[in-house]
Amino acid sequence: MSIQAIGERVVAKEVKIEEKTQSGIILSGMSNKKNPNVVEVVGIGSGEKVSKEISVGDKIIHSGYGITKVNDNNEEFLIIDFENILGIIK
Repeated sequence: MSIQAIGERVVAKEVKIEEKTQSGIILSGMSNKKNPNVVEVVGIGSGEKVSKEISVGDKIIHSGYGITKVNDNNEEFLIIDFENILGIIK
Protein backbone atom coordinates (compact mmCIF):
# COMPACT_ATOMS: atom_id res chain seq x y z
CA MET A 1 0.00 0.00 0.00
CA SER A 2 1.41 3.36 -0.98
CA ILE A 3 -1.12 5.55 0.85
CA GLN A 4 -0.06 7.26 4.08
CA ALA A 5 -2.50 9.22 6.24
CA ILE A 6 -1.38 12.60 7.54
CA GLY A 7 -2.52 14.54 10.59
CA GLU A 8 -5.57 13.31 12.44
CA ARG A 9 -6.63 10.67 9.87
CA VAL A 10 -6.52 6.91 9.40
CA VAL A 11 -6.37 4.73 6.29
CA ALA A 12 -8.68 1.74 6.49
CA LYS A 13 -10.30 -0.94 4.39
CA GLU A 14 -13.66 -2.66 4.67
CA VAL A 15 -13.93 -6.01 6.41
CA LYS A 16 -16.36 -8.85 5.82
CA ILE A 17 -18.67 -9.80 8.64
CA GLU A 18 -18.91 -13.46 9.60
CA GLU A 19 -22.16 -14.56 11.15
CA LYS A 20 -21.63 -17.28 13.77
CA THR A 21 -23.96 -19.30 15.90
CA GLN A 22 -23.33 -19.52 19.65
CA SER A 23 -21.58 -22.85 19.11
CA GLY A 24 -19.14 -21.27 16.61
CA ILE A 25 -20.61 -22.48 13.31
CA ILE A 26 -20.11 -19.93 10.52
CA LEU A 27 -23.28 -19.36 8.50
CA SER A 28 -22.07 -19.48 4.89
CA GLY A 29 -24.90 -17.45 3.39
CA MET A 30 -24.07 -14.55 5.67
CA SER A 31 -20.26 -14.49 5.43
CA ASN A 32 -20.10 -12.16 2.42
CA LYS A 33 -21.99 -9.31 4.07
CA LYS A 34 -20.20 -6.07 4.71
CA ASN A 35 -20.98 -3.47 7.31
CA PRO A 36 -19.95 -0.20 5.66
CA ASN A 37 -19.33 1.48 9.00
CA VAL A 38 -16.91 -1.16 10.34
CA VAL A 39 -13.40 -1.04 8.87
CA GLU A 40 -9.89 -2.26 9.71
CA VAL A 41 -7.15 0.33 10.17
CA VAL A 42 -4.15 -0.22 7.87
CA GLY A 43 -2.37 3.09 8.50
CA ILE A 44 -2.51 6.04 10.89
CA GLY A 45 -1.51 9.67 10.59
CA SER A 46 1.01 11.45 12.78
CA GLY A 47 -1.55 13.50 14.71
CA GLU A 48 -1.34 13.44 18.49
CA LYS A 49 -4.90 12.22 19.17
CA VAL A 50 -5.03 9.51 16.50
CA SER A 51 -1.62 8.05 17.36
CA LYS A 52 -2.56 7.73 21.05
CA GLU A 53 -5.92 6.00 20.56
CA ILE A 54 -5.80 4.03 17.30
CA SER A 55 -3.38 1.30 16.19
CA VAL A 56 -2.88 -0.49 12.89
CA GLY A 57 -5.05 -3.62 12.90
CA ASP A 58 -7.83 -2.12 15.05
CA LYS A 59 -11.38 -2.55 13.81
CA ILE A 60 -13.20 0.75 14.15
CA ILE A 61 -16.73 2.07 13.72
CA HIS A 62 -17.09 5.36 11.86
CA SER A 63 -20.00 7.73 11.31
CA GLY A 64 -19.95 7.59 7.51
CA TYR A 65 -18.99 11.27 7.20
CA GLY A 66 -15.56 12.77 6.53
CA ILE A 67 -14.47 9.83 4.36
CA THR A 68 -12.52 9.80 1.11
CA LYS A 69 -12.45 6.61 -0.98
CA VAL A 70 -9.17 5.90 -2.78
CA ASN A 71 -8.10 3.03 -5.07
CA ASP A 72 -4.54 1.71 -4.88
CA ASN A 73 -3.44 -1.41 -6.80
CA ASN A 74 -7.09 -2.40 -7.43
CA GLU A 75 -7.91 -2.24 -3.70
CA GLU A 76 -10.28 0.31 -2.20
CA PHE A 77 -9.14 2.19 0.89
CA LEU A 78 -10.90 4.78 3.01
CA ILE A 79 -9.25 7.84 4.52
CA ILE A 80 -11.23 8.77 7.63
CA ASP A 81 -10.99 11.91 9.76
CA PHE A 82 -10.35 11.13 13.44
CA GLU A 83 -13.41 13.06 14.66
CA ASN A 84 -15.64 10.71 12.63
CA ILE A 85 -14.39 7.58 14.41
CA LEU A 86 -17.04 6.52 16.92
CA GLY A 87 -15.37 3.53 18.59
CA ILE A 88 -12.95 0.62 18.51
CA ILE A 89 -14.17 -2.98 18.41
CA LYS A 90 -12.23 -5.11 20.92
